[in-house]
Amino acid sequence: MVRNLFEVASPSRAPFRLMMGPYRHALTLYLLSLCVSASLACFCEKYPWSQWSTCSVTCGGGQTSRYRKFHIDEYYHKFNCVNICSPSTQRKECNTQGCSTPCVIGDWASWSTCDPCVRKQFRYRPLLKPAQFGGRCEETKMDSDRPCLPDRLCNIQQTDCVNMFRCLNGRCIAAELECNGQHDCGDGSDEEGCKIKRDPPCLRKVQPLPGAQLIGSGYNVLAGEMGGEVLNNTYYGKECVTMRSGIIGELYRVPSNLENITFTVSDLEDDVTSEFYSDPSDYESKISSSSQHYGDHTSSFNIPILFGRRKSKKTRRTSSFSEIIKASAQKDSAFVRVHKTIAVSEFRMNENKLHASETFLEALSNLPLEYHYAMYSRIFQDFGTHYFTAGKTGGVYDVLYQYDREEINSSGLTQAEMKECVKTETVTRVLFIKVRRTKTKCTQNHMTEQTKGSILEAAEKSVSMVRGGRAEFAAALAWQKGKSFPTEQYQHWKLSVQHNPTVVDFELRPILGLVKGIPCAVTKRRHLERAMMEYMENFDPCRCSPCPNNAKTVMVENSCVCVCKAGTYGDSCEHRVQGYHSTVQDGAWSCWSSWTHCDASHRRTRSRRCNNPAPRDGGKACDGPEQEEQHCVISLFGDGDSLCVNDYEVRREVDDRENPHPSDDATYCPKPDAPVNGFLRISKHWYAVAEMLEVICFSGFELRGYQFYRCLPDGTWHKEDVECQRTVCVRPRVSEPATIQPLQSEYSVGERIRVRCPPRMAAAGQADYTCGPSLSWEPEIPGEIHCQSVIDTSVCQPGKKLSEGQCVCMSVEQDCGIADRWELCVFDAAAQTLLNSSSCAYLANRCLGQELQLVKEGPCEDSDLPWAVERTRLSASSSKRELCASVDTCYDWERCRESKCTCLLPNQCPHGDAKDYCIAFRSREQRVSLCKLGTIICKKIPFQMCASSEPTFQTPEH
Repeated sequence: MVRNLFEVASPSRAPFRLMMGPYRHALTLYLLSLCVSASLACFCEKYPWSQWSTCSVTCGGGQTSRYRKFHIDEYYHKFNCVNICSPSTQRKECNTQGCSTPCVIGDWASWSTCDPCVRKQFRYRPLLKPAQFGGRCEETKMDSDRPCLPDRLCNIQQTDCVNMFRCLNGRCIAAELECNGQHDCGDGSDEEGCKIKRDPPCLRKVQPLPGAQLIGSGYNVLAGEMGGEVLNNTYYGKECVTMRSGIIGELYRVPSNLENITFTVSDLEDDVTSEFYSDPSDYESKISSSSQHYGDHTSSFNIPILFGRRKSKKTRRTSSFSEIIKASAQKDSAFVRVHKTIAVSEFRMNENKLHASETFLEALSNLPLEYHYAMYSRIFQDFGTHYFTAGKTGGVYDVLYQYDREEINSSGLTQAEMKECVKTETVTRVLFIKVRRTKTKCTQNHMTEQTKGSILEAAEKSVSMVRGGRAEFAAALAWQKGKSFPTEQYQHWKLSVQHNPTVVDFELRPILGLVKGIPCAVTKRRHLERAMMEYMENFDPCRCSPCPNNAKTVMVENSCVCVCKAGTYGDSCEHRVQGYHSTVQDGAWSCWSSWTHCDASHRRTRSRRCNNPAPRDGGKACDGPEQEEQHCVISLFGDGDSLCVNDYEVRREVDDRENPHPSDDATYCPKPDAPVNGFLRISKHWYAVAEMLEVICFSGFELRGYQFYRCLPDGTWHKEDVECQRTVCVRPRVSEPATIQPLQSEYSVGERIRVRCPPRMAAAGQADYTCGPSLSWEPEIPGEIHCQSVIDTSVCQPGKKLSEGQCVCMSVEQDCGIADRWELCVFDAAAQTLLNSSSCAYLANRCLGQELQLVKEGPCEDSDLPWAVERTRLSASSSKRELCASVDTCYDWERCRESKCTCLLPNQCPHGDAKDYCIAFRSREQRVSLCKLGTIICKKIPFQMCASSEPTFQTPEH
């Protein structure tokens, strides 16, 4: 048999035999030894496996197991089958699909107080948990209102229409616009009861601008959808500005809101472009990032100004995106997208003095003066979150073809060839543009055998995301396998785009900028900004549970949806195609924490963590900041929400200074400015001579100097030096999961705080800080307080921290905070006992020289004290000290597996180790290595130490 191993199937074997000559005898002996060893080994197939057990759970990822059916006989003992056929039990994951969970809707909140301005009460119930993994969320009303009788007066004050005409709806327009036949108010009140009719600004007949209402629409950046009309682009003002279309030749009147507009047919993309997506998750990510992106500017409302090109409708609320997800759930699919953008006009809005639509103003006027989320968030649902400030109108040809991945692989086409073939056939067959040459590979491959050379008809289906033009032409551009291909519909759709355009390229600003010139505009803007933050949080996919197989999670209305990666499919992407073994997991953000309290520096912060899920096995980290900071306002009034603050109040104060009030001959002093971090106790526009005005400091500040101003006869103020000086330490910024005790907004000199961290984490830097006499923290806090892993070995070894440029042992008292003392069970060699400890204290004490050995994670109940004692004794002689998961240390007889040390089998020990120990096994003495001795004791195999062997170890109990 051994000789046959050297027979080579070759015409000439002589060279091989000559080459093997010097080593042939050694190799023969080695192979013979293998045969002998094999003859003495257990033949495990003699003992068949049982059937897999029922999965431990029906969904959500459980375990199933099976075991070998051993027959305990002479063969079993003679050939050491218990160890050779180890493990005797196998386990694997099962039912990995997510558990179908319906949405959870909270209870109704109590009715709000009766709003005296709209004479209604409101209540709201929150979406506590979105539906996921196929669970349903029945369409349920989330808010309601009912009429009521108020017990107080409405605080809404009418805006000041000085030298202007006041409309019945509260809007102010120029006096010259009254009775000019244009309906400038929007409610018709400017054209009622007219005794004298003015000539209209335009004396000749002109047409309204096509698409003017479209570009006056709002835009919801969360859903990627148009909202209701927010700008009144049928308002023209006092001037008659006209232009003629170069396409149709009509004369149009330009609305007052528009700075300029031009008509021209142009291709934003010079040619048809095609893209290959290996999975729908790849497609969703590309569309999310390309349809709009953040610019360099931010608005005064803590909401970004956006720029973008709507190459495709980035919508998660439409049937198109849902159709793509459902298609990928049926089979492992790849996608090729073909798109082309046509622009028919370019526009830019005025920077200031925009005229809001009547429906938008009416919705604002119906908002209660007190904050109520359900009412204020409805503005964004109805009108969107932003409005267009510039852009282009036209149409977007956008079709996504779905292909079976197995068919693509069998066709021999690469990704680049696939997208080029799809693009070429689209250009020639759909757009009717001549192409000089079509590659033979596109028409003659395994995929096109049944479709007469058509790569488009080889697709499973296509999804139309065409925008602009007539709806029936746009819908007809989609195709389903087995039906006739739409070869003539593109030209019909393209012609209809000129009369039915949509916005294809844009700049956006928050609609909060349009909330002005109405009663209580400042108050309502603040409420809308607050509702915007809550609205965005409610539709954040951070509320969803992670999807299996690294699928991407998105929210579609009140449900979470899994978008599959390549090689996976199913409703929750739980299935894998054959050969897919990736364990990569990209990171995703958790939800933002609540905002901290507004501190004395008028700043507040919030944070989030990349742990939903955390990246592993080479997965991508989360994009974006972990912490946000913004300016905030400290309210001086307990009932600040119900105060009616108008835009014109500040302007009136300026006017009052220029035009003294009252109109009598007396002298008055204008309202002075309050010092920084202070305010005036009595605030009014004008003060009489000899009147005293007191300065008050904000909380946390102390007044230094004389706090009273006195109005002098010459209309000026007598002031002495006065300022508000800080008297406390401001609460430092804290990043989750760190907390501080005690938790206060400000601290007096001498007060101390202590940093608290969760298990396996410790404060980065000091754990205790004191408010010093200079009103700063001692020692100095670098940036913010945060926790770090106690097993982070990027700088120092476990149990050490970086201090003054050197790694030093951590202190249990200073660095371990309130870590969970039941986290680990450890063996104290000095006390010969088991004790519970946190991982932070365990590593710190080991660093300080205390002889501790990890026994297991969790409490010490049911722990093996004898083995802990023997393991510690054996470790003194071990030549191997391998760090495992930065907490445990593995020795000669162990290996690190799944973040913990596990014992080897005796036959797995290296054969070349020194055999320093003599044991008596089955009445026979033999010498063994430290590794084999450790495995025997660990596996509780009965043996005796030879009488002369040193050191001696306890014999395991039978």
